[in-house]
Amino acid sequence: MSNDFKCMCCSEFDNIKQLLDSKKCVTVTTSFEKIILDEEILNITRQQMIMKTKNKLKKKQLSALEVLNKTWKYICYVQFTHWVNSWTSLGKGIRVVIPTCVINKIRNKYLEKDGLYMGFKKSNTHLPS
Repeated sequence: MSNDFKCMCCSEFDNIKQLLDSKKCVTVTTSFEKIILDEEILNITRQQMIMKTKNKLKKKQLSALEVLNKTWKYICYVQFTHWVNSWTSLGKGIRVVIPTCVINKIRNKYLEKDGLYMGFKKSNTHLPS
C-alpha cells in the first residue's frame, strides 16, 4: 500500500472507533465477521445491488452464476462503507477511505490469482470522521 490514504489504521476513524468494543481492530469484531465476511449476508447485499444498479456491466458482474473474487471484494467494500458511514450521504463520485486492515482481511478472503489488486481511486475523497 503506497500512499497515505491506503495506510490508515481503523483506530484513526472516529466512526469506526465506536464499533471496536474493547478490540484493537475492527476486523476482529463479531460484527465485522458477520456483516462484512458472511456469505449469506453478502448474497443478500448482492441481490439488493442487482436490483438497484442501473449500470449494465455492474449488473452483469453481480448476476453471474459464478461470482468472481473481484466482485465479492467490491461487495465487501460497499458493505463496509455503508456499515461505518450509515448516516453519511454516499453516492457517485464520493469515495471514502477504507482502512488497511479491512482491505487486507477482504483481500485475504477473496484472493486474485494474479495477485494484482486495484488501489484507491481518488475522486471527491472524504475521510470518514
